[in-house]
Amino acid sequence: MKFSIKKNKFSFLEAYPKPSKIFLKKFYSNIYFKKKVTASYSQSYSGEEIKNRINRSSFYIKIAKSLLIKKRKINFLEVGCGEGFLLKEAHKESFSVTGIDYQADQIKNFNSDMLNFFVKTDPEVFLTQNHIKYDVIAALFVLEHVSNPINFINTIKKRLNKNGLIIISVPNDFKDFQKLLLKKKLIKKNFWFSPPQHLNYFNNKNINIFFKKLNLKIKQVVADFPIEIFLTLGKNNYIANKKEGAKAHKSRILIDNFILDQGQDSSLNFYRACHDIGLGRGMIFFLKK
Repeated sequence: MKFSIKKNKFSFLEAYPKPSKIFLKKFYSNIYFKKKVTASYSQSYSGEEIKNRINRSSFYIKIAKSLLIKKRKINFLEVGCGEGFLLKEAHKESFSVTGIDYQADQIKNFNSDMLNFFVKTDPEVFLTQNHIKYDVIAALFVLEHVSNPINFINTIKKRLNKNGLIIISVPNDFKDFQKLLLKKKLIKKNFWFSPPQHLNYFNNKNINIFFKKLNLKIKQVVADFPIEIFLTLGKNNYIANKKEGAKAHKSRILIDNFILDQGQDSSLNFYRACHDIGLGRGMIFFLKK
């Protein structure tokens, strides 16, 4: 299938034409994880990588706790829980947790103790048919994959308790820094345009319009590590030279862990600033109705 890119009335960019729901269900159930379409997941991680996933998850859960009205029990749902690291950190904080995803292989591999809180299901079907309300609903790096982000967010809002919190993360794509890399000929093409894996493309400018049109207020936002700064390194550019990818990833993990080890406030200040200037490979938003 050949795809093009277009802007919609909600200001973000979409891959066109959109694949059918049947295609996407088969893709995520049978291909996405099992045939290594994405570099975001693996069958095994180093100790430093495991530490990073725990550090990142703990960082997000602590931000969430700071934004919630204190109550005895926090009902937490993660849509597309993947390997289960965020789910586990929420559980450590005594949240009542539920995680949902198309398949159980990743959570079984890395956090099998979370299987008791896991439901293997189509996330969009679960959100539509389930009428339980939640205090926190997280969907990390999910919105770029769904066929209709507007419907997806509106469905999440219906499942949210009053004063509840939505945690959404997406890649920061078609942003100014990437345009600079293209202008300086440090990269040759829009490497981040990758349908059918990613169907929707947000950046630190257009996503603000998107959330505003959906009547969501941004209570906090941080970036993840700005790995694309390594694309300025000439022959060590990991897009121009694929052999450099593993080195860039290892450096990212080491530096990100160092930053996150400096404490919640320092980490928050650093990654908030990264977002404000449009760096960071991804953006993590904490939202309220």
